[in-house]
Amino acid sequence: MNLISNKTMSQFGFVACFLYQPEKSLPIFEYLECTVPNDATSDIGFAVNEISKGNIQGALKRLNHAMDNKTDNLDALLSVYLTVMSGIGREKEAIERIDAFLKDRSPVDFPLTMKSLHEKELFVS
Repeated sequence: MNLISNKTMSQFGFVACFLYQPEKSLPIFEYLECTVPNDATSDIGFAVNEISKGNIQGALKRLNHAMDNKTDNLDALLSVYLTVMSGIGREKEAIERIDAFLKDRSPVDFPLTMKSLHEKELFVS
């Protein structure tokens, strides 16, 4: 189910919208268009919870730790990381980090991340 087709609405805006409407919070993961396994769900869920409390740095700390220590579900983690970083105006830093992750990997293996980059009209070199 594609909940948002308007490319001008950022994923961060989408997440923030649902954070302030708790009864609709479940669609956040549907929007990612994947079934996120439990380990990534807990990392992403923790980050989303920290964002809802206004603790962006706490969310980024958890996402950074997860990206550094997991190879499973890296696509979902990178996509959410880009979303958070874009929401606070740090897209360039996010792109550099994502570029480093994709350097020795195929972009085909990262459909969520690539979709996020294209929606934001950002491209990895």
